Amino acid sequence: MGENPEEPRTNIIELPCFRDGIAYKMVLMKKNSTIVKTIVHINAWTPAWEFMATEWNATVAKFVRGNEV
Repeated sequence: MGENPEEPRTNIIELPCFRDGIAYKMVLMKKNSTIVKTIVHINAWTPAWEFMATEWNATVAKFVRGNEV
């Protein structure tokens, strides 16, 4: 959110949002700002999530857990 990591995050608000077993959404906003940042952690990446990310012009970072032997 453009914050200095050494300063306390007193200007950032976490808004209530959706949580279930498939996805966890975190919504952050700076006080006195209209900009909202949304972070979504998804356990099962599907074409529907791919479509949503494209529609929102989202930045996507995909992490895949390796197979356990």
